[in-house]
Amino acid sequence: KPEKLSIKSAFPRLYELEKDYGGLLVGALFAKSEKSDENFPRSFTFKRGAETLTKKLAENLGAKVRTKCEVLRVGKGENGKFRIETKDGATIFDAVILASTAETCAKLLENSELDLSAKLRQIYYPPVAMVFFGIRNENLLQKPDGFGFLIPSSENRKILGTLFNSAVFAERAPDRFHLFTTFVGGARDAEIFEKTDEELFEIVHAELAEILGLKGKSDFRHIKRWKRAIPQYEVGYDKVEAAIENFANKTPGVFFCSNFYRGISVGDCVKNAYQTAGSIEKYLNE
Repeated sequence: KPEKLSIKSAFPRLYELEKDYGGLLVGALFAKSEKSDENFPRSFTFKRGAETLTKKLAENLGAKVRTKCEVLRVGKGENGKFRIETKDGATIFDAVILASTAETCAKLLENSELDLSAKLRQIYYPPVAMVFFGIRNENLLQKPDGFGFLIPSSENRKILGTLFNSAVFAERAPDRFHLFTTFVGGARDAEIFEKTDEELFEIVHAELAEILGLKGKSDFRHIKRWKRAIPQYEVGYDKVEAAIENFANKTPGVFFCSNFYRGISVGDCVKNAYQTAGSIEKYLNE
C-alpha cells in the first residue's frame, strides 16, 4: 500500500529530487537540464519471454552453472573463503552472491547472522495473480493505445491495473487480436488472491468491460499466480538496508544482488548486477 511504502527506499530518485531541490517538479526540470545527454531507461522485452535472458546467460557460462541444486548452508571456510553445502556435498568458493528471495537468504544466514536473518524474514511479499486475456479487435470499443493503466485505490475496483501487451510490443498477439495482462491482489487486496481461477476470470472480465468496453468472451485466457510476488519497501526499510550493508562490510566476499535490495525492477536488477560484478572483480583482484 502506498501509505506504507518508504519513499527513500522504494523511490530513491524522487527522494533525492525532493531533498536536493525542495520539490519534485523543480527537481525534475533541473535534473533533466543537468543530465540532458543521459540515456533514459526504456521498456524492453524478448520475443520468447523474459526467460530468454537467463537462458542465454546459462548458455554462455556452460557447465559452470549447476541448476536444481539447492544450497543448504553457507559457512566460512579457511583463509577467508566460503563453504557452500548442497545435497551433493560441500564446495569452497572465494566469494558468495546472495541473489535469491529475502526468505531464502534469511534461511541461509540464520546460523551466522541472526539479526539480519530476522529482518529479512519480515520483508512482506504480497500475493499477485496475473490474468491474461486474448481479445478480438471487434470485441473492444476502441483500439488500445499506450502502455496500459493503473487503478488508484480511490476507484475501489477489484483489479490493480492492466498492461496492453500487444500495443507496447509487436507480435505479442495474432493479427486482429490484442493481449492484455491484468494484475489482481497485491498488498491492497491480498484476500482476493484466494478466489478460484474462474472467479478471477469473471472479476477481470467485468472490470475490463466497464473500463475498456470489452464485450463478448475472451478468445484466450490464462492465469499465473505468485504467492510471494514483489517485496514491499515499507517505512523503516532503511534499517533492513543498513543491516545488509553492515553485514557485507564485516564479511568481505559476501555480496547481495536481489530485488529486495536497491530496486525491484528488471532494469534495477540488471544495473545492480553489473555493479556487483565490478565489486566482485575488484575484491578478487585485491
